[in-house]
Amino acid sequence: APMPGPRLSIEPPPNTLPPAAPAQTLENSEFSLRLTRWLGSWALNLYGYSGFAKTATGVVGQPATPPVSRPFYPAVNVWGASVRGDLAGTVTWLEGGWYDVREDSGTDEAGREIQVPESSLRWILGAERQIATDLTLGLQWYAEAEFPEGEDTDLSNLFTTRIEKLLHYQ
Repeated sequence: APMPGPRLSIEPPPNTLPPAAPAQTLENSEFSLRLTRWLGSWALNLYGYSGFAKTATGVVGQPATPPVSRPFYPAVNVWGASVRGDLAGTVTWLEGGWYDVREDSGTDEAGREIQVPESSLRWILGAERQIATDLTLGLQWYAEAEFPEGEDTDLSNLFTTRIEKLLHYQ
C-alpha cells in the first residue's frame, strides 16, 4: 500500500538514524590509482579504487520496536578504463568500470538485516560538438547493469542532452 504524504521529501524515512561512517583506522584506508597515456589527441586512462562507497547506499536494520534503520557506506573496489578524444570534429568519450561491492546482503550475527546494492558494470558514452558560434550540443548515454545472484540482469539506462549557449562576454 502506498504511504501517505508528499511524493518528494527531503526528510529521511521515519525511524532512520544518521549514516554510520567507516571507522578511521588503518585497515579502513582508501587507495586509488590512475594511469594515463596519450595516443595522438586521445587520452587513455586506467583506474583503480579500493575503499568505501561515497554515498551511504547500504542499510542496516536494527531489531527494535519500532524497527530502526541506519544507512552506511559499504566497502567497494572499482576498476575502470576510459578513452576521450576527437572523432571527426566531435569530442567523444567512452568510460566503463566494474563497481564491486565487497559486502553481502543478509542477516549478521547480531540479527540485523543488512542490505547493500549489487555489484555492477557501469559505462558512459558521450559526444559534444559545436553546432554554431557559441552553441554546443552534447549527448550522453549512461548505463548500469546489475547481476543479482539467481536472477536476470537488471539494466538501467539514462540518456541526456545538453545544449549550451555562451552569451555576450562569456
